[in-house]
Amino acid sequence: MRYLNEAIEIDKNVIRQVKLRKYGWMNDKQRVFTQYAIRLLKRYRVQKNAADLTNAERICHHALKAEPDGVNLSFALCALGDVFYQRHLDGQSPDALRTASSAYRDGFSKENASPQHRIQCGMGRLKTLCLMGRWEDGYEASSKTLTLVQQMMARSLENAEKQYLLGQCVGFASDAASVALNAGKGPEIALQFLEQGRGLLASSIEDSQIDVTSLQASYPDLAEKFTSIREQLQDSATPRIDPKTRHNFKNHEEARSVQRHKLGEDLDRLVDEIRTKPGFETFLEAPTVLEMQAAAADGAIVVLNVNNYRSDAIIVEKDRVHALPLPMLSKEEVVERARGGTIALASTETLEWLWETVASPVLDCLGITRSLGQDESQWPRIWWVATGIMSSFPIHAAGWHVASSDLGHTVLDRVVSSYSSSIKSIIHSKRRPAFNYQKLGDQSQALLVAVPQAPGCSSLPSAAKEHEVLQKLFNTINWKVHAAENTKDGVMSRLRSSQVFHFAGHGTVDPLNPSRSFLFLEDWKKDPFTVAELLELNLQQGMPFLAYLSACRTGQIRDEESLDESVHLISAFQLAGFRHVIGTLWEVNDDICVYMANYAYQAMWNGRFTDRSVCLGLHTAMRKLRDEWRSRVASSGQRGKIRVSSKLVHSAGSQMNRSQNSKEGRDMLSCDEEEKLFWVPFVHFGV
Repeated sequence: MRYLNEAIEIDKNVIRQVKLRKYGWMNDKQRVFTQYAIRLLKRYRVQKNAADLTNAERICHHALKAEPDGVNLSFALCALGDVFYQRHLDGQSPDALRTASSAYRDGFSKENASPQHRIQCGMGRLKTLCLMGRWEDGYEASSKTLTLVQQMMARSLENAEKQYLLGQCVGFASDAASVALNAGKGPEIALQFLEQGRGLLASSIEDSQIDVTSLQASYPDLAEKFTSIREQLQDSATPRIDPKTRHNFKNHEEARSVQRHKLGEDLDRLVDEIRTKPGFETFLEAPTVLEMQAAAADGAIVVLNVNNYRSDAIIVEKDRVHALPLPMLSKEEVVERARGGTIALASTETLEWLWETVASPVLDCLGITRSLGQDESQWPRIWWVATGIMSSFPIHAAGWHVASSDLGHTVLDRVVSSYSSSIKSIIHSKRRPAFNYQKLGDQSQALLVAVPQAPGCSSLPSAAKEHEVLQKLFNTINWKVHAAENTKDGVMSRLRSSQVFHFAGHGTVDPLNPSRSFLFLEDWKKDPFTVAELLELNLQQGMPFLAYLSACRTGQIRDEESLDESVHLISAFQLAGFRHVIGTLWEVNDDICVYMANYAYQAMWNGRFTDRSVCLGLHTAMRKLRDEWRSRVASSGQRGKIRVSSKLVHSAGSQMNRSQNSKEGRDMLSCDEEEKLFWVPFVHFGV
């Protein structure tokens, strides 16, 4: 609050100088007034001093009058809308909601304004229309805003810039999808909204790596131009400054920015030209409904969408798309449980709640009403695409694992589960060349990395054991096992030629910037191997098959602004080119990791490393460890211990948040802590 008060005083002084014309009539006075109003509104929300809200409204009107046609007019109108929306929340005026909605509408209409400010107006407009029950108008507003969100993602922007901009739109696609359903537009439209407005960072990276073989065959000149511009954009992503001219860094950066902007415009024009050609009308566009249905040929894709308006499972099957309302699932309860951290998420009570509210209704809808016996090779598959905060939950482990004598009331005993950040990600992964073990045979290569004692981290004695067990297994099946230094350069030098990458060690999640999350190698303190660097890699030429990240929280997102983009270590390895990635939702036990990896790889080998063998291998290993856990719980009578009351969720979350601030990833957790359910957090992403 002290810093906010200081900023407000600075704003007041600047405005005073502007009024005295000591700075002249600044070109950005509208922005200065608006920023001042926004800070007053922020302080009002904390202190509830009526004068702040009154002054915020007054300053917004000053901003509007300062430059009636200014480029910051949308910014000022958005702030005015926020002020009146706050008045509505406080019950201060019966007309406040309509006034706010009108301000947002006018702000969105200013085509000379920045896309970022117009999008904020569109988001504000949607929430006011929803509160008024105007679903058709809300659908129109969200459709226009989503189009603008896509346009904002210029190809010239770098990943960090895209991540920041998309963080301002988090949750909007989810809301838009629900509004489309409430407006009666159907599940196909809702699904397209989700695909258009989520995972845009991943989509831009996938687009930059797209295989142009079919384009090359039909239009070789266009393919050559596309490849050339794409490579120039990739080469200009990282500044290359000669040490002798380091003093001139600013000029280099400006030149690089101009170059990237021009290349981005050139690529946009080329893509538009490609889309005029027969067979390429949807080149680099969001997938069509038919393409999404084709992606569900091997099993249903279930998109879970939860927000303040409704909760649904939008189910994609090979012959239809349909929406299943989930009336027992509320955003309030989802948020409350997620705040409880691992103690709440990894409890049988949460797994049972997930079964009743999500999994059981979905499986019943799909006609999967019982276990199909011991031959798991014939079991149906499901891909779970969880939006927003639902991505924290282990849907694959939902069910009554202890209370029921019949294990048919669990996801784990009915289907083989995989996850994906979006349907487009599944489509993109399926387009990559498949790994053919039968053809490659003993030329197959694995990179096994174990870091049992990373600098500054706790010791992981079982990581070395895990490495030893897997080395023996791969030697037995005649794979070539790479020996690499446990450094960033050592790992990166071998990744390009490896079909399997297995990492046993610590992982960490950056709560403020997920792209700075990394695996702990021996040189992490001076040169960490981050998600951002992984996203710049393109390993597809080596046909990478599986990345197994036997570390903690490799699939976790702790930055709420990045929930829609799924920026974590698992997705980074997928985007780098791996067809499959196995990782974890939260911390894992050091000893359990050895058993899980051994069981999973044995099953993969039995399946001859086909696509299905990966998800089935993890599924088989998980069921085996679950059954062992269940037997121990039954024999020790610990059923009462492993239930976590929802009343304890908040305090549990505080405890977990404290523990997650440490640098430890994969943890030395006691196997005697039955309530931890150590078999739960392992997940498969892939085709």
